[in-house]
Amino acid sequence: MQAYLIVALIFALFVAVFSIQNASGVDIRLFHWYFPGISLVLVIIGSAVTGAVCAFLLGMPTQLVYKRKLKGLLADNQRLQADIEQLRTSHSAPMQETEKGATCQTSS
Repeated sequence: MQAYLIVALIFALFVAVFSIQNASGVDIRLFHWYFPGISLVLVIIGSAVTGAVCAFLLGMPTQLVYKRKLKGLLADNQRLQADIEQLRTSHSAPMQETEKGATCQTSS
C-alpha cells in the first residue's frame, strides 16, 4: 500500500511539473463544442483527474466484492474460533475429572 502511495505521489509531482512547464493556451474542440485559449495546465490536470476518477469507479466493484468476501471470512473465522473454544472446554472437563480420579486411586 505504501509503494502505491509513493508511486501516486511521484506521478502527481510529474504531472504538476509538466503542467507548469507547458502553461501556454490551447484551443479545445470536443464534438460540437469549442473552447478557445484554455490553459494547457487546466487541460492536463483535468485529464489526470478524469483518469483517476475513471480508474476509481472501475475499481469499485472489485473492491466491494473483496470487502464482502472479507466480511464473510471474518464471520466464519469468529464462528470457528468459538467452536474451537467450545471443544476445548468440553474435552478438558472430562480429562480433569479423569485425572482427579486417577490421583485419588493412587493415593489410597
